[in-house]
Amino acid sequence: MNSPGRPARTRAQTLLSIDRSLREIAYRSGMRAIHELLLRHAGVSLQPSSYRLLMVLDEIRPTPLGDLADSLAMSLPMASRMVRELEGEGLVTRRNTESDRRVTMVDLTAAGERAVERMVQAGISVTGDVVASWSAADLAVLDELLARWTTDIVRYTDGLVADRRPVSRRMTRRMTRRPQ
Repeated sequence: MNSPGRPARTRAQTLLSIDRSLREIAYRSGMRAIHELLLRHAGVSLQPSSYRLLMVLDEIRPTPLGDLADSLAMSLPMASRMVRELEGEGLVTRRNTESDRRVTMVDLTAAGERAVERMVQAGISVTGDVVASWSAADLAVLDELLARWTTDIVRYTDGLVADRRPVSRRMTRRMTRRPQ
């Protein structure tokens, strides 16, 4: 669908435009200032990487530490260090499983759950500010297309990374959970 007064574009031009937009979104989303804004709104004092860990853990909890590291695309030692720090802050717990003492399970504490809830609400607030002038119909279309994009990009990237456990389960959970 072309905007009124806009000349028709080829598929390649449209794909280039989408690619540029997605790169800009990724850049802006990864900006430290965005994470700091969200954390300030949430009243939570965390490093951006800890913010990401808590948000991912909330989606796949409880989970083995190795699976958490895979979901975050980071090394096991790095994930272990971050979990230890968050455990010290009272936001996560670690425990060995009864069936295999080598496996460390990670979960949120009640304080971690409250922090995640505040971060989710802050994200909703900031996103709401960004799209304040959008109609409900435009938001619904964006939501539907982003859900479709997420499903397809997860499927595509899972196929590229054959030696790692697919994260589709994590993304599927995320796509089925909606804020109240």
